[in-house]
Amino acid sequence: MPELVLGVIGGVLGLLFIPVMVFLGGFMEAYTGNPTTLYAQAGVSALISIIGLVAAVLVKSNPRAWGICLVICGIVGVIVASGYYVGGLMLLVAGILALVRSDPKEGKDAMSFLTEERPRTPRKTLLAYGSYPLDESTVDARVTKVSPGAYAVGAEKGKHFSVQLVGRSDTDIRPALKQYIGEYDRFKFEYFDTPEAAFVRECLLYHRFNEPAGRLAEGHPVRSAGTSWQCPKCNAH
Repeated sequence: MPELVLGVIGGVLGLLFIPVMVFLGGFMEAYTGNPTTLYAQAGVSALISIIGLVAAVLVKSNPRAWGICLVICGIVGVIVASGYYVGGLMLLVAGILALVRSDPKEGKDAMSFLTEERPRTPRKTLLAYGSYPLDESTVDARVTKVSPGAYAVGAEKGKHFSVQLVGRSDTDIRPALKQYIGEYDRFKFEYFDTPEAAFVRECLLYHRFNEPAGRLAEGHPVRSAGTSWQCPKCNAH
């Protein structure tokens, strides 16, 4: 991050210049016989430099809050220590960059879900893991728990995952996914604590990606025999 680099350089330069300010202060007092403000300016520079270094290291965790801190450090350093504080400008620039930059993580998160047709659908109707290539080694590497689960299989179109079939397993999601190897290209999945929870998620996925075109390969999910589960969208079972 440029904010981190500029902030660290600015803080270090400020600390390195403090002995120069102290030396100049002593020289001016000895030459003029009058007190100088350079000692106070050196103290302010030291404090601002330390705070700036801390803010630069932490700016990635909260760009807005620590960016404001960097801007304040830069402004105070430049005003109070005047031209003697050579790192103030770098702290100021680092803070401004932190405030105006956009967080790339948001874009990655938005693309990691099933966002092909309904990007405004609530997150609870999506799947937590994927998409991944649908082959045996990837399924074994990614699906590591024996657990009920729901899944979606399909293909990748550009930057989005095209859902072509949704399903679930009431016992172990891994073999349920492997039956589609060679038929579909990619998959997403999520574990659930109970078979009923997996059924509910399968229903929500079905309604999201089947309406209104009816484009999924199979019909409405069917509950397991002997259960009274109902679809939260249409009460079907």
